[in-house]
Amino acid sequence: MSKDVNVENMYEGKNIGIILNKTKLENFVIQEFVLDENINEHQKLEIQLEMDDEQRKNLERIIEKEDVGIEIELANVDKDVKRKVFSGIVDYFEILDYGSYGCRILMRAFSKSVLFDRKNEKKYRVFQDRNLMFSDIIDEINKDYADKKLEIKCSDITKKQIGSLIVQFDETDWEFLVRLASQLKTGMFVIEQGIILFGIVEMGEIKKENKYFSDYSLVRDYKNLYYKVQSNKVINLGDTVSISENAVENEGNDKDSSGNKGNFSVLKTRIFLKDFILKSEFLATDMSSYHIFKKYNEKIKGCRIEANVERVFEDGGIAKMEVRFEEGLKKIVQERSNEESNDKAYDDYGIKRFPLSYQTFYSQTNTGFFCTPEENDTVEVYFPNEDERFAKVSWAINNKGNGRFSDYTKRNFQVNQSDFNFSLNLNSFEVKTAEKYSVESPNIVENADNFVNKANQNMIVASNNYLGIESIGDADFYGSKINIIGKEKEITMESLSSDVRIKGKKVHSN
Repeated sequence: MSKDVNVENMYEGKNIGIILNKTKLENFVIQEFVLDENINEHQKLEIQLEMDDEQRKNLERIIEKEDVGIEIELANVDKDVKRKVFSGIVDYFEILDYGSYGCRILMRAFSKSVLFDRKNEKKYRVFQDRNLMFSDIIDEINKDYADKKLEIKCSDITKKQIGSLIVQFDETDWEFLVRLASQLKTGMFVIEQGIILFGIVEMGEIKKENKYFSDYSLVRDYKNLYYKVQSNKVINLGDTVSISENAVENEGNDKDSSGNKGNFSVLKTRIFLKDFILKSEFLATDMSSYHIFKKYNEKIKGCRIEANVERVFEDGGIAKMEVRFEEGLKKIVQERSNEESNDKAYDDYGIKRFPLSYQTFYSQTNTGFFCTPEENDTVEVYFPNEDERFAKVSWAINNKGNGRFSDYTKRNFQVNQSDFNFSLNLNSFEVKTAEKYSVESPNIVENADNFVNKANQNMIVASNNYLGIESIGDADFYGSKINIIGKEKEITMESLSSDVRIKGKKVHSN
């Protein structure tokens, strides 16, 4: 058996170093040590220590603070190389007093990735520009954690356009990232040094495991095949391991005549202290054939978000519009806010907008009521299921002035303020057009107490047959010049009950 097999990545309990609140602990004995790591989850550390009573006061001062930092380092045999396997935040801290005999410390901690997953910090974002890449979304999320010196590192798989509408709705950033990762058939990994990865990134070192020196089994879990290994080495999440079936280890990457099964990625591991030796129990698989189920946002199902119209158009004969969600998201955050919540809404990301279908009172036979939301109107975007791609605009809502819809005595239709106006209410009926108003019918009857027809320039009254003008009372005709011409027949002026008077400065007759 080679030296590499015996020593590589093997540690005893005495090799464990603990740094609490940037202070290295001394003179302690570890009674229990468990570090759980899993794809899409935060690292979880549980540890029990026994210490002398002299250090208790220092520890008591430490636990008075919130979000105390903790790091776990593993030193090699020569103690000249230290390996940081955990960097996180203490979640639970308890001191059991033994009196003069010292004390026992119980600690539970999570990796710093938990800062992306604070349950009182839900986020609301909309990514509409289909040309954005997944890496662009991650960059935007990273901006919120720059002051905490946290950063999510991206694998090459994120250099892909989102291609559709993506909405973060009532989700922590971690929940949102896990959902995005599932769309790309990958996951989130918190690995050594506290590094947070979106997707698997090759770290270089390949850790060797041999079936003859480890408890080894093959596991089928629905669509996925794993290698389950209990090892005397420290194997972390995201590590690449090479599993050999022979006593003599092989350096090749693919299965060959020496029995090397190839390289696999660790998706789950538990590192624990047993018999003063750090051991690992892990699951490893070939990521190229690993199946990850796509996750959806169940919280958005049935929800409605107000949005402002930016453009109304048609695409392939279908009514579409582009909207901006910013104000609607902020309104949701405001309505749901309380003393404990620290939710946040963001402006729409990207230059382009995602075209949404909107409901119309219209049929394929061209019947319908044409009433269309206009630019700057507020509309309601409805999400019928967990997939935001199926969002639709239901109708306009909460627009200033739309209270007139509640008055049944007033109805109007207006375009561009001055171009066209059609107004109908209980007391008046008004129509205004920019160029022409035309009415055509076999029979038209107009009846009014007072009737005025006025033209600013010319008015013509014409008939293809008979034209009659009658007044029961007086009738007056005024003009700077009046012509009465009979084109074919005579002109008759007759008074049935009185005289006919023609008066002028001069009266001419032939």
